[in-house]
Amino acid sequence: MYLLFAVAMAVLAVVTLRSRLPRLVDETPDALPDHLVGLEALTSQ
Repeated sequence: MYLLFAVAMAVLAVVTLRSRLPRLVDETPDALPDHLVGLEALTSQ
């Protein structure tokens, strides 16, 4: 059973690394930190 799950995890890792996902993560801009969002909300009132 352990061997089956190990193979499944390896297959998922290879498929994910060969897909667009790593590039998508690198190209997507980061979100603003929460303290900046809260500060902006407080100053807009």
